Amino acid sequence: MNVAFDARYIEKEGSGVSVYASNILKQFSSIKEINLHAIITQHQLDFLRLDKRIRTIISPYRIQDHPLQEIWFTFILPNILKKNNIQILFCPGFIVPLKKPSFKIVAMIHDLAFHYVPFSMKKRFALYASLMTSLVVKKSDFILTPTENVKNEMLQKYRINAKNIYAVHHGKTLFQSGLSYSDRDSELFLQKMGIRQPYLLFVGNIEPRKDIVRLIDLFQHLRTGKDFQQYQLVLCGKKQWKWNSIRPRIQDKMQNVIFTGYTPRQKLEMLYKKSEAVMASSLYEGFGFPVIEGLQSEKVVFASDIPCFREVCGDCAVFINLGDRDTSARTVMETLLDRRKKRELVEKGKAHLQKFSWKVCAENVLHVFQAALQ
Repeated sequence: MNVAFDARYIEKEGSGVSVYASNILKQFSSIKEINLHAIITQHQLDFLRLDKRIRTIISPYRIQDHPLQEIWFTFILPNILKKNNIQILFCPGFIVPLKKPSFKIVAMIHDLAFHYVPFSMKKRFALYASLMTSLVVKKSDFILTPTENVKNEMLQKYRINAKNIYAVHHGKTLFQSGLSYSDRDSELFLQKMGIRQPYLLFVGNIEPRKDIVRLIDLFQHLRTGKDFQQYQLVLCGKKQWKWNSIRPRIQDKMQNVIFTGYTPRQKLEMLYKKSEAVMASSLYEGFGFPVIEGLQSEKVVFASDIPCFREVCGDCAVFINLGDRDTSARTVMETLLDRRKKRELVEKGKAHLQKFSWKVCAENVLHVFQAALQ
């Protein structure tokens, strides 16, 4: 089958959608049944290393070049795809052509953050995300979601035939590159960043949806315990929208808190491996790569008690409610001091991770492509 893949979501320093698109594109390139065409920009040629089997279609516009990219995507691209006998356009994000083309469309909806946590993004983007998600529902032949939770949210909020929407879990993201590093490399990196063990690790953009203010408040309360006074909290991610409104609320609580900014994959693996535990404090997520990465690193994962994390983590994480700081802090303390419980959680995590594979993810998406062509 001839498939066009909108790979413009892939960024050199990307997260979330970029990680998904990059991994699924790599898997598609090895599936014999798929004759793959990747839609990319000239800029991406500088860092993308595409398989020789993948043909490229160069877009003059990036995903964020509104409204020119929508015009090109709707009126110019379909003619290019028709000349290449494309049967399916795969959109790994919520942007699809504004009018229904002759070929099939399969699109991924990663989350409904614009609906459930609209305060976590600019009003303009929330409105755009809402409009584009509605367009995906109208124009797509099949819709994918990363979890059953997001699938159910979609079915509740939109008029969708349940037979045309599939939940397909993502794969594991750490230790895939084959890069190696020594304990000495890790120690030098931590020293350079001003990080010392033991520390708790948070990975993600610094934004309202990640509930950073209450996470730091929980951490400082945790440090009142005699066994935790030397702990650090390492926040690994870019300072994003509303950082200037977050900063005044935490400026008096910054003792033993380290911001690393964006961290390349190899260095991120070092941070995971040397951490004492991973903190996933989000108010809402569609999937949540950091919880899977924490399990991969054989660390205890403390996760917000939200439906997405319940589904993705199963019984391999410790769920906390940051709205109840005292109880959450006590739970974290008791767990970190209980060696037996930590070992049990790590062992459960190893078995649980077998459910997450990019190869299986790509095969499941292939099944959806085949259904679309029937």
